[in-house]
Amino acid sequence: MWVYTTKGHISVVQHFDKVGTFIVRSRQLSTAIHAARLSVSGIAARPDGSQPMVTAMSDADYPYRFECNQIELTILMTMLIGDINYPNFKAAASGNTELTGRGYVAHLHDTHENWMDHNTADFERFQEDVTDLIAATEAGTVEVVEGR
Repeated sequence: MWVYTTKGHISVVQHFDKVGTFIVRSRQLSTAIHAARLSVSGIAARPDGSQPMVTAMSDADYPYRFECNQIELTILMTMLIGDINYPNFKAAASGNTELTGRGYVAHLHDTHENWMDHNTADFERFQEDVTDLIAATEAGTVEVVEGR
């Protein structure tokens, strides 16, 4: 499932081998961290005391991701719906340059037509995120893993 918000774009899929677990993915580190924090809003902690950990996978289409259960995914979606405070999505999102320097709304209109161009731009953006990734890793908010 793709979800476009004024904060960025996320992709949500069922985990391939963990029943009841979802993977929330993004091409932008800040969007993944924001979504991970929203997914546990109002929850003191998971039963095991953990918080969602954003991982970065350089070989993935959506390099930034975290795992969550159905309750956390429901909380995330509820929080995103609660953030809708605008009468016009495109106007509210027009300042977000998540995927390319051209602008977020332009991306919404041509996602399918220019998929490969955006993947190239996303890779360049991924390279620019390295500084943020190092800082987030040192702060303990992101764990870097290799492979899928």
